[in-house]
Amino acid sequence: MTSNGFISACKHNTYARKITKHFGIADFMDYEFGSESDGTHADKTSLIRFGMAQSKAKAEQSIMVGDRHYDIIGAQNNGLRSVGVTYGYGGQQELEKAGATKIISRPTDLANAVRALL
Repeated sequence: MTSNGFISACKHNTYARKITKHFGIADFMDYEFGSESDGTHADKTSLIRFGMAQSKAKAEQSIMVGDRHYDIIGAQNNGLRSVGVTYGYGGQQELEKAGATKIISRPTDLANAVRALL
């Protein structure tokens, strides 16, 4: 993931970075994007668009993984496929209604779900 990975969180940049460090995944990310204190990029569509532009990521080579409908809608609005995960805050119905490309319920299924979409 390091060569292509980035994370987007609508949390303020400072908090997003603390979270990735706490869980030991910061070293796997080339970029970390979050909202700014002035409200810039407070919605997922804007944040994903910004992250893709900054990292020069291509939609056809990118996957959004998220646990809420905001994540899925943000992905769709930027031409991305998505993996909805039910082990976060959102549930199966929310992710289905939002139109997630694929939905998984276990973290151990994530790698295979992403590979299947790439």
